[in-house]
Amino acid sequence: MRGIVLCWMLGMILLDGAFAFGQQGVLKKGYYPDGKVRYEGYFEGDEPVGKMTRYYPDGRIQAELFHQGDKTEAVLYSKHGEYVSAGCYQNRLKEGEWHYKKGERVIATETYKENKLDGVSRKYFTSGKIAEERNWKQGFPEGIWKAYYPDGGLRIEAGYVDGKLEGKMQGYYPDGSVMAKGMYRNNLKEGVWYYYGRDGELKKTKTFRGGIAEDQQEEDIEESRKLDKWIDEGKKIVDPVHFIDDPEMYLKAAGD
Repeated sequence: MRGIVLCWMLGMILLDGAFAFGQQGVLKKGYYPDGKVRYEGYFEGDEPVGKMTRYYPDGRIQAELFHQGDKTEAVLYSKHGEYVSAGCYQNRLKEGEWHYKKGERVIATETYKENKLDGVSRKYFTSGKIAEERNWKQGFPEGIWKAYYPDGGLRIEAGYVDGKLEGKMQGYYPDGSVMAKGMYRNNLKEGVWYYYGRDGELKKTKTFRGGIAEDQQEEDIEESRKLDKWIDEGKKIVDPVHFIDDPEMYLKAAGD
């Protein structure tokens, strides 16, 4: 036995529902202004229970949500119908590890606590090798940050404290030899920085105070410009969900 519930506004059905005895909740559907289904799922009062499906205006699935108490497992899809992301919500806040994919390939993983990045996040090359890994605490970078070459070799390593670069930083050539090294203090270069050629010979030193070079008229060498570019890219905080329709652009926007 089933019952039907309809809500009308300006001649359009915005919400309808059906319930079945012995089944948890009432099946409800919401609609776009043109009459296409926007979502459908079971509710107890205003709270969703069990599975809910959300749709794009063209009818393709946007998200599949599985509600159980205050926990929701989510699978998100692009407008092209591709599975791109999955993770959990706790009390409607992101919690635990989230995965972002392009086809069958994982391009990034992130760890959340109460909707803030907290734990390790990683980005991956098309080969599956790690492109970057960064630690977070309550939404800010904290601890070690490492970026890699496509073959797995270390490209850069540094540390964060309270969301700012702090302490020793080193950049590497693809063969593993040191390209540049120096110190950061409060997100700014500080003290003497050393730049090396591929043969390991010291090419140049440069002294900084509060991020400003003592000799600003002197032209930067290639190693200095390259390291600065890597650092600027590493400071970018990019949320993969903003690139749900083109996950590859996430890696480009994040500096890879």
